[in-house]
Amino acid sequence: MSFDEHLDYLKLIGDILCFGQKPHITIFIKPYYYLNEILSKTIFRPHIDQWLNYEDNMVFRFSGYYSSETLFNIDRQRLLTRGEFTWNMLNVLFYEQNNNNITLTEQNILDYCRLMERLYLGYVNESNLNRMINIIFYFFIKYFFLFRS
Repeated sequence: MSFDEHLDYLKLIGDILCFGQKPHITIFIKPYYYLNEILSKTIFRPHIDQWLNYEDNMVFRFSGYYSSETLFNIDRQRLLTRGEFTWNMLNVLFYEQNNNNITLTEQNILDYCRLMERLYLGYVNESNLNRMINIIFYFFIKYFFLFRS
């Protein structure tokens, strides 16, 4: 079997995803881990509208990303009505992953968002591309309300 035939076989059984064209192809190994262990426990968590409760869920108070319930409620409303994840909300959603054996940095979260773009799960919107100036970062999931249970 040739290398291309091996790649085709691994794509067929779902062990890899490939992006791009030859010779600049990106190969994503074990996409099911990313979808099942990372996304399903963060962005696509079950009953997210109940989980997004400032009073009951202490992670919003003590993670350091929301200084008041008012700021949290603005981001919560954006998320539940438009599928818009602000940078603070993304950090809190991935905050619990840092308590596992995985330590996520802000760059890892941005990389996850870029990967979700490649999988057509949403898109990144940065208000300022100059990294030295304040960036307002959003991740949008079109039809997010369809994933909520």
